[in-house]
Amino acid sequence: MKFKESLELRKIGNENVLVPLDNSEINMGRIISLNESALLVYDALKDKDFNEQDICTLLLSNYEVSYTIAFDDSKKLIESFVRAGLLDCSI
Repeated sequence: MKFKESLELRKIGNENVLVPLDNSEINMGRIISLNESALLVYDALKDKDFNEQDICTLLLSNYEVSYTIAFDDSKKLIESFVRAGLLDCSI
């Protein structure tokens, strides 16, 4: 899977948000706020194909958590990204 190319990361105040660009225009109705972990994942993997294990490895290298927690969190992050329409899973 891969993040859609039509996303743009912006900082609004203290918030990091992903803005889907539709036909080169900002779709203000679909701004997605990212927490610290989601921002870490997006920054590291935005131009790469990745899977749950890649996210798990990233979380383990940046946070003091067990493998089980990191893997569970990676699955939850992917589910959140899918619900928000941020991923191209056809790759």
